Amino acid sequence: MQFKILAPIVIIFLMIAFASLSPVKALSQPSLNFEPDEKYYTTSPCNNVIIEIKMDNNLGEPDCASVEYPAITAVMDDPALAEFVGPPHTAHVKIDGWEADVNGVFEMINFSWPPKFTLEGGPYPSVTWNVSESLPGDESLYINITVHCLAPGEVIIKVFPRATEDHHETAPLLSQIADKKNIWTPDGTHYYPVHNSYDNWDVDINSGHSWEPNSWTPKYEPSDLAYAKISIYITQTAVPEFAFDPYILVSFGAAAYLLLPRITKRKRK
Repeated sequence: MQFKILAPIVIIFLMIAFASLSPVKALSQPSLNFEPDEKYYTTSPCNNVIIEIKMDNNLGEPDCASVEYPAITAVMDDPALAEFVGPPHTAHVKIDGWEADVNGVFEMINFSWPPKFTLEGGPYPSVTWNVSESLPGDESLYINITVHCLAPGEVIIKVFPRATEDHHETAPLLSQIADKKNIWTPDGTHYYPVHNSYDNWDVDINSGHSWEPNSWTPKYEPSDLAYAKISIYITQTAVPEFAFDPYILVSFGAAAYLLLPRITKRKRK
């Protein structure tokens, strides 16, 4: 009788023990992607352009690891044509039900404009937004960036996930990483940089770089395909758009028609 009572308990304990020994499915490394990877805007000087950007973390891969400390940098090729609105360079960011206004950090940086990947260029104006919320696998980050147009011409803006400036021989603990940007962990303890995040310039190597997969080894490639990015093209026309707004022209004409008789009568007196 005692055996019959104990048997179910023993079976339950054995099931728990075997479950704890079963292998845990490993998370795949995150990989960032912009969709689309190009955007075009046409406007006129003195106008603001709100650029809407979507960055994905391995869409369709729910077993992908989260990106911790997501960071996005936008860099502009010609500050005579446009400028990032700010300070505080606020951008609205949304991730999986979470959203907030995030203030950006402005800095002048060197940047390799493809295809001249190993030639120093700049410094160029840039803003980096550091996001406190993690970006889970199979999810997207949405960010709205505001640019103020200054003069006719075409300005190019590159937006990319900013890589950490840390360099390590082996996977460190989180506390050992000084510059926490776009990192991930396969085991909850040790961390790697997201492989297609981008360090825009390292003085000692005279180049920018991404990372080898699952590694702290920099990856050097003579193209812009080694890292995630979106290219923004803003073309500014020479004549302000409001000059051709028919509503304004009609309104101006109506006002002139109504006021002109009164003005002439006053002059006759």
